Amino acid sequence: MGFPKLDYVSSAPDPWNNKFTHFDGNHDAKYWHGPIELEAGELLYSFVRGTKPEVVVETGTATGFSGLFLGCALRDNKFGKLYTIEFNTNLLARAKKRFEDENISQFVNAYQGNSEDFPEILHNLISKSTIPPFDTIDLLFLDADDGHDYKHTINEYNNFRNKFTIKMIILHDILSFPGPRQVFDEVKHDWKYSMILPTARGLGVLLNNE
Repeated sequence: MGFPKLDYVSSAPDPWNNKFTHFDGNHDAKYWHGPIELEAGELLYSFVRGTKPEVVVETGTATGFSGLFLGCALRDNKFGKLYTIEFNTNLLARAKKRFEDENISQFVNAYQGNSEDFPEILHNLISKSTIPPFDTIDLLFLDADDGHDYKHTINEYNNFRNKFTIKMIILHDILSFPGPRQVFDEVKHDWKYSMILPTARGLGVLLNNE
């Protein structure tokens, strides 16, 4: 119970100075599929433990580091489901192995695909009774796309809001990439509460637009 066993900490960033201790095994010159900061993972765990969500959705599974914290919190809550999507099949396979190793697979449904299409994918799964029906996402964590460009991030945001009622959105990398920060600044006035948590790469939190 509690935080995941961080057997993978060697591939995680130093939580306080954001110096990466080592690159992922599939690192190449163009893209690095690195995990979130350790303290960001701990915050995600705390959000889930504190707000007791039934439905959590994540874009950008990568190798499953953030999913571990989200899934472990659902396990410790003893209810809820994480739906997460990753485009890269190799990364997704590694994430699924991590979820299995941590014994949280029953709380995590991981899919391969484009994150901009995830709202439609979820709707199709619901219509086919493949997953339980829901029209509200309690926590949406947006962290897809290697470049975190504006167009991809705003498309994700709009596509989800067009399909679901969303209680909380957390955007990652708003202090390290201009795209997510621009989206956060544009939409924050549509929400009752907004805040920036100054982790090494930044978490933007949007709450209660009802």
